[in-house]
Amino acid sequence: MPGRNDGIQVRLQNVPSPAPGNQYYAWLQDSQPEGLPIYLGTLKLNQGLATLSYSGGQHRDLLAFTSNFLVTEESANVVPNNPSPDKTKWSYSASLPQIPSSVDHFSYLDHIRHLLTGDVALDNLGLKGGVDYWLLNNVQEMQKNTMEARDHSNPAEVRQLVVDIVYYLDDKCAPQELKNAGVTLGPENSGIAHASTVSLLDCAQLPDPPAYLTHVGTHLKGIAYAPAVTAPQQNRAIQINGDLNNVKAWLLQVHSDALKLVAMSDTQLMQAQNLRDDMATQAGYVMGGHVDPTTQTLEPGVGEICDSITLLASFEVKAYNA
Repeated sequence: MPGRNDGIQVRLQNVPSPAPGNQYYAWLQDSQPEGLPIYLGTLKLNQGLATLSYSGGQHRDLLAFTSNFLVTEESANVVPNNPSPDKTKWSYSASLPQIPSSVDHFSYLDHIRHLLTGDVALDNLGLKGGVDYWLLNNVQEMQKNTMEARDHSNPAEVRQLVVDIVYYLDDKCAPQELKNAGVTLGPENSGIAHASTVSLLDCAQLPDPPAYLTHVGTHLKGIAYAPAVTAPQQNRAIQINGDLNNVKAWLLQVHSDALKLVAMSDTQLMQAQNLRDDMATQAGYVMGGHVDPTTQTLEPGVGEICDSITLLASFEVKAYNA
């Protein structure tokens, strides 16, 4: 998707000043020798803290075709066209792990790209941008519908909104569930029908590709046990995967509320303000999280979870050692 994965923030500590007349240059590269490097800029140094902020003007998805980070120390007189092949000029480097697992045959990088860049199964359905993008998009749209269903006073409009919510949640299972409730309505428009091609919750009629919540969890587990995964990234993946449990519980409550509402008569639907309120509240938890009253800690919602998934694409930079 335009504007996704098109920037990088660099922050390195304990970086010594370059030799007189030199400067630190930062690059992104593919693992293939013939891959074209991307020049990110020069590092700004302040008392050992080196920083850089890069945003690609063409909104290229950097993660889709780069996997290595490199800092070289070269002459400040002219910006080098490429990183020097002389590795004595290489100062810092990092790579996203690329060793395929013997279990699922995917590497850490593969799982990250499925989540954040593109997934073949979703691409084939015209759903570009990765599993993470569509999880966030559909949760946002579903939550918006629950708020409108809470506040609208026209029963026909409320019913259609609830039907759309059921489609976001269940997709292929939605027609049968709605038929059981005596409703024959479909999605309000083709945009909703397309976005909900894959459901948020599992549907037995469409096991492949799996529901977004399950699909994200599968890749997080793959990341956690991928070859060469670092301890911080493994712990992050395990934590995010655990956070999905609360999200599923909230989604199931939205689902329960929606099916109760859609089966009501117009009069009952307008009188069921408490149930419409609860559906919107649960959807708010799904998106923004909820403070556990016992521990007073925030149980993250999909917004924070997707931010955390993005951090799994972080490089752990170290001094280069040939």
